[in-house]
Amino acid sequence: MSLAKMLLTAFIALSLAAMASAQIPSATGAVTDQSGAVATNAEVVITNSRTNFSYRTKTTEAGLYRMPYLEAGTYTVEVTVAGFVPFRETGLAIATDQTARVDVNLKVGTVGGSETPATVEVAAQAAQIQADSSAVTNATDAQVINDVPNVTQIPLFYAMLQNGVQPRNETSTSTLGDL
Repeated sequence: MSLAKMLLTAFIALSLAAMASAQIPSATGAVTDQSGAVATNAEVVITNSRTNFSYRTKTTEAGLYRMPYLEAGTYTVEVTVAGFVPFRETGLAIATDQTARVDVNLKVGTVGGSETPATVEVAAQAAQIQADSSAVTNATDAQVINDVPNVTQIPLFYAMLQNGVQPRNETSTSTLGDL
């Protein structure tokens, strides 16, 4: 089998594996208190800012929550636990095939001894970085493969056409050391 065929086979296998492990848009995180102890059974409400539709879940015994099957959009995350100041984060952008992570650190108590707790509000401003999965979600369009010449016939050439990919421009220089 020639090198080009082996590389093409490897490229196709990697592409199929990436498509098979594509992510479902979701939100995930951990809820803890100021001491770092996990908050079990905390109520987490994730609301789509455009549709105003809310998704509800509770944290596990490990203080974790996960809300899969969210549509792409901007969300508000609210976390409430009895005895803690409610937490709220607005402006959380979730893209297609992205898992947004929002870890919550709750503060104990109420304000001024009243029965009505204050709310800690955080406005998300930076784009969320996907750190919960190593899934590759981009693929080179068939039209690009047909239209862009590949004189070397190496299939990995098309991977370099993806956004953010920078080819390594190394020269093959051999040195014999200090002779």
